[in-house]
Amino acid sequence: MNFATQNVPVGDVVFDISGVRVGFEICEDSWVADRPGRSLCKRLTDIILNPSASHFAIGKQAERVNFVTEGSRAFGAIYVYTNLLGCESGRAVYDGDMIIASKGELVAMSERLSFAPYKVMTAVCDLRANRHIRQQSSMLLRNLEDSNQGVVFTNTTFEPEILNQKISAKCVAKTEDEHEVVGRVVALGLWDWMRKTYTSGFALSLSGGADSALCAAMVFFAQVQAFATLGKDKYLATLASCGIKVEPISEKADPLQYLKQVVMPKVLLTLYQGSDYSGDVTFNAAKNLAEEIGAWHSSWSISNLVNEYVRLSNSLTPGNDLSWDKDDLALQNIQARVRAPGIWLMANRFNKLLIATSNLSEASVGYCTMDGDTSGVISPIGGISKSRVLKINRYLMEHGIHLQDNQVFSTDNIRIDAMAGIVCQAPTAELRPVEQTDEKDLMPYPLLDEIRKLSQVDNLTPKEVFIELCRSDFVTVLTPKDLYNACKRYYRLYCRNQWKRERLAVGFHIERDSADPKAFRRFPVLSSGLKEELAELDNYAKSLELI
Repeated sequence: MNFATQNVPVGDVVFDISGVRVGFEICEDSWVADRPGRSLCKRLTDIILNPSASHFAIGKQAERVNFVTEGSRAFGAIYVYTNLLGCESGRAVYDGDMIIASKGELVAMSERLSFAPYKVMTAVCDLRANRHIRQQSSMLLRNLEDSNQGVVFTNTTFEPEILNQKISAKCVAKTEDEHEVVGRVVALGLWDWMRKTYTSGFALSLSGGADSALCAAMVFFAQVQAFATLGKDKYLATLASCGIKVEPISEKADPLQYLKQVVMPKVLLTLYQGSDYSGDVTFNAAKNLAEEIGAWHSSWSISNLVNEYVRLSNSLTPGNDLSWDKDDLALQNIQARVRAPGIWLMANRFNKLLIATSNLSEASVGYCTMDGDTSGVISPIGGISKSRVLKINRYLMEHGIHLQDNQVFSTDNIRIDAMAGIVCQAPTAELRPVEQTDEKDLMPYPLLDEIRKLSQVDNLTPKEVFIELCRSDFVTVLTPKDLYNACKRYYRLYCRNQWKRERLAVGFHIERDSADPKAFRRFPVLSSGLKEELAELDNYAKSLELI
């Protein structure tokens, strides 16, 4: 292109640096069928660099390894991939992934999700071996006359010592535990929220249940990992920038106990808000978890507040008092909503970010109380299915999350023993005077999450979702009629609760799908409710004599 009387190269430009040709595929370029790498290969590109901003999602890393190694093999080039690191714009957490391939083989791969500002990784690769791959390509032999098009020649020199360096050997892709890596994503996101908003930590209504327990645990792990990675001076300087002033650690102090006893009471404020239907199990589970991680923990009862709202409502309808027989939902929700003003008060008073505790599964079907468990600034587990939340809590108890860059703590794994009091419970909202479990109100969480995945990730219709369920292992424990009823319930709840999803607190994208209407799940607030699609499901169920 001619600009201001000068020829300016545009498009897939290649830079020739002392005879070494360098080109770029940028982020999504490498995911598409007609990759720029094809054009770069025709111009004899030796090194393809891919600077990316690809947000974390479960399973993405394996796909990256595939396109990096395949790009290296197909294009006869050294392929260098690097991803953005940290939480940007509040929703997306970038993992800082670094991958290098040569001759179609993986030669270097970094740890992900570091709490460091940046990481550097190197490998020594053989240009001649990659050029030999290109020489065998009939496509290149036919296009050699075009090999200098779009090439910018730049002069520089290389240090002769590089010729004496040993070529990096082939390596094997690292295997990560999904429970651990998801926990690390949440922790890194929370750390960046705190330091980038300059806020004095977090406030959390700690119910003693699985969701709030995981949120609390990840606030704690974020502090431990940040201390391990940054070192005490940079870590304490970051706390100070957030308005968190603590006494410096002494030389003889145990770093983990210092964090629990000195730092965590300043970083995390937790509050157990019991009602008439709360039990000792959740009370003790919340108390024990808060004590183990060092949160500033308190408890109070919301019973008088709930009773006063009920009295005020009854005063407007003499002779028609609220009752569980006819006002079940209203009496449940007032308890959840009464909890919000108190924890908001504490968050505002002590300059904390209020954590909302709704998860992806329940948010997808609206099994959450607006201005209740959805109330908050940030929803750390809003991108995690309930099935996975339960598994991660058990993982934290049994295995713990591995610490990166650990030169400080005597242990490399952070386990939380108090999770034993969490994982032994069946998830319950504790909002009714009778025994209540969330799965009885909804359906088994693994089934709900499978329907959600088939619908939102695989984009199947309700009928197709039902057919897939009938082919799955669920038929060993549930009848086809049970599966049909579960599908109907899922879609009925999904369609009528978009208004709730529109109001969810900001959360991190973690699973393949998300409930966030601004970034992933676009669905009308008012709609036909998938009337035609559900009619198709009904007709299919009738043909099977299920209804």
